[in-house]
Amino acid sequence: MATILVDEEGELQSENFFETEKPSVPENISYETEMKDMGFVPGKVLSLQDGRVMVLTYRHLQEMWSDGRAVHINNYYQNIYLYLFDNKGDMLNNTVFPYSCVDGGGNHQDIPEVFEWKGDVWLLYNGNKNNYGSRKPSKWNRLVFTKPEPRCIVMGRVENDLNFEPKILYAPANPNKTMSYGEYFDQLIKVTDDAVYFLMYRKSDNYIDRITE
Repeated sequence: MATILVDEEGELQSENFFETEKPSVPENISYETEMKDMGFVPGKVLSLQDGRVMVLTYRHLQEMWSDGRAVHINNYYQNIYLYLFDNKGDMLNNTVFPYSCVDGGGNHQDIPEVFEWKGDVWLLYNGNKNNYGSRKPSKWNRLVFTKPEPRCIVMGRVENDLNFEPKILYAPANPNKTMSYGEYFDQLIKVTDDAVYFLMYRKSDNYIDRITE
């Protein structure tokens, strides 16, 4: 892994090269289906107000298959990795959270989002609500785009030590936030002092939703 700092004119100020192992998923977590040959993909680089930098990465595999009539694409995502760097590019901490989903390609990509809001760092992503009950699962349930029943949206604050307590933002069973077949959190639009705005994906139409605290 490497971090490179440049000034406003694009001149190199410093560079750090160091080896680090990807943090391991907690020992009590395993996936219902293990995917092989998944790539390690950077998802977002977030500059924090205090000068530190948060980097979100995940594992990804794209699979193409045919049913004899058409070619289909499935995107598999697994694990959420967070790396925290200081303002000189030195790594302060890293961690990993269990995460597993597959979407059916097309315009939608089921990628977790990290952002800063009201001085805190937050994670926002689609999840399988069976993973977030009172009992922690030993087998992590994959979120599958063809099964709308267990779908939920997960959001939680990331603490300074990178601890994370996920909470279900809303799910299909919530009467105030009904979710239809094929509906997913798609992407973050903007963050203001009052609310977080994000795009929800539907096959027939999309809409903008918001989170307030």
